[in-house]
Amino acid sequence: MIVDTGASTTFVPAQVAIASGASTSGLNFMLGGATGGVLPGKVARVQELSLGNLIVHDAELAIGESKIDGAAGMLGEEYLSWNFGIIDLGGMNLYLRPPDSGPAKKR
Repeated sequence: MIVDTGASTTFVPAQVAIASGASTSGLNFMLGGATGGVLPGKVARVQELSLGNLIVHDAELAIGESKIDGAAGMLGEEYLSWNFGIIDLGGMNLYLRPPDSGPAKKR
């Protein structure tokens, strides 16, 4: 996944989300930015979203058409901030620590 600190929500292409068993809500909205332009989207839920060793249960995502080549989606600011994300550009690592997990560990 692409890590996008400027994206407010995590995005997964609709075909990937549906193949993973995502259920969509009736809420429609317009997606912009890294999706490749402004495109219609929906809110969806997946039972589990795996981000390295971090498992998010009952995760909410934005889904829709994507023009992102070679990426399974885009990790947005909400999961980064909720899990105290640290981006190590020199080492090319992303560290995530859920609020109830104690001290930070490499993920």
